[in-house]
Amino acid sequence: MKPSEIAPSVSAVIKKLIDMYLDKEFIRCIEGGIDVAVELNKQKLDMICFTGSTFVGKIIAEVAAKNLTYCVLELGGKCPAVIHETTDMQHAVEKICWAKFSNSGQTCVAPDYVIVHESIVKEFVEQLKIKINQFWGEDTQSSDQ
Repeated sequence: MKPSEIAPSVSAVIKKLIDMYLDKEFIRCIEGGIDVAVELNKQKLDMICFTGSTFVGKIIAEVAAKNLTYCVLELGGKCPAVIHETTDMQHAVEKICWAKFSNSGQTCVAPDYVIVHESIVKEFVEQLKIKINQFWGEDTQSSDQ
């Protein structure tokens, strides 16, 4: 397994848990960037499972095809969230925050952009600021969440 390099803190926790609780004969966690992923996928593997962008998915599919390795790809689109003028704003904002910020945004349900009816844009932004502060405080960089 190679967790995303975009979320290094999450990657470190995943590696720690895998090393601590799972049999190294069957699964190992290897951290690193794209160069590590490329080399890892060149190895003789039983199966490659990838969740991420279509661009990277094509690269992985090509490598898998060269080795005739089974390959499962869950490729993301741009995942919009659409906010209608009649929406329950607090509910929508809470769900958007959860979906976008869970696992550092590295999930298939993470919205990449939000389409908001023009009549409620200001309310949406204000509610979003409130919810982010509730989750992570004023200084998000030093938050322990």
